[in-house]
Amino acid sequence: MAFGQLVNAQEVEVVVAGPGDVTRLYLCQGIAQGSSSVSVGPGQGQTATDTWQFHVGPQLDANEFRRAIATLSFAGLQEQDPGNGWVVYNLQAFGADFDDDNGKVKVNVTNSLQVNNDGSTEWASSSITQLTYNVTILAAV
Repeated sequence: MAFGQLVNAQEVEVVVAGPGDVTRLYLCQGIAQGSSSVSVGPGQGQTATDTWQFHVGPQLDANEFRRAIATLSFAGLQEQDPGNGWVVYNLQAFGADFDDDNGKVKVNVTNSLQVNNDGSTEWASSSITQLTYNVTILAAV
């Protein structure tokens, strides 16, 4: 399973005068919940890459939207490592842009998870369960 739901989604609208014809600044923050996980047996390793997509911000039309920028970070990580293993978590790519079909800003996040279970006699697992997001949107409303 990839993206599930937004939790504690917050949005602030600020009236601004520019740059250019921009009249609104929207600040969107919250937690994206989902699940990306890997489980490996003794002496094995595996990598999983997943893309989470979700919409934030106000309803806009394509003529109103000007720009969006996003920052993301891990907020929920789980790990079960019984021995000499290692885990690598990566945010490989992310961005925010207007989705014409939905009328909101769509955030795309590609994350990866690598688990290596060296020499253990038990299974090892790890998962990404939450990401925090901050999205800034400029619009001419």
